[in-house]
Amino acid sequence: MVATNQIAVREDGIKAMELAPLNPHTTSKQARECVDCHGNKKAVGFGSDGGIYDNNQAQAKYADAKNINGEPLSRHATPQIPAIPEMTGNFETLLDANGNQLMTVDSHWAQSSPLTAHQLDKLDRQGTCVACHAKMGNMPDGSMAMTVLGQVAKTFNLSFADAKAHEALLNENNLIVAWFKVIGMLSGAIGALLLLGYLIFRKRINALLKKALIKLTSKL
Repeated sequence: MVATNQIAVREDGIKAMELAPLNPHTTSKQARECVDCHGNKKAVGFGSDGGIYDNNQAQAKYADAKNINGEPLSRHATPQIPAIPEMTGNFETLLDANGNQLMTVDSHWAQSSPLTAHQLDKLDRQGTCVACHAKMGNMPDGSMAMTVLGQVAKTFNLSFADAKAHEALLNENNLIVAWFKVIGMLSGAIGALLLLGYLIFRKRINALLKKALIKLTSKL
């Protein structure tokens, strides 16, 4: 018996079609960019364009002339790519939108598996742009600070639409915010130590301050 375009299914219901895992890092001096994985649906396991691209494998594909419904005009046409009835999604879709595994990941190595929910949460950064852009001046919940900065950029004809310029802007903003937080934490810690020292040695400190004030007023 010859089986054509049929997919075996494991006991747990996962398709036996197998994806070989790929080491996400390299051994060369030139490392991969962060965006190669973070925000990349294919790297996460959702397939090209989130599994949308070429995801209808259950339908045969014809290169012949077709009607408006996509059906071949000739009844003698033969499919260039036969249908795979059990195939859902494209050949790169490892996980569905809910993180459920759709096919096998390398049965040769015991630790090979799709990304866990925890790993997906750390890797996926889709939609994070809203955190900033929701507060832009032209948005209902826009902040005054963002509005002022937007007007300054418009006045001086500054554009951050270019990917590199946008990346540099975000990096600069993150560094400024990070330094403000570090300085704030250090100031708070130093202030707490000073307050604690005053509470412990307040009698001695008050006495020294009193002597200093007496000397200062005597000179005046």
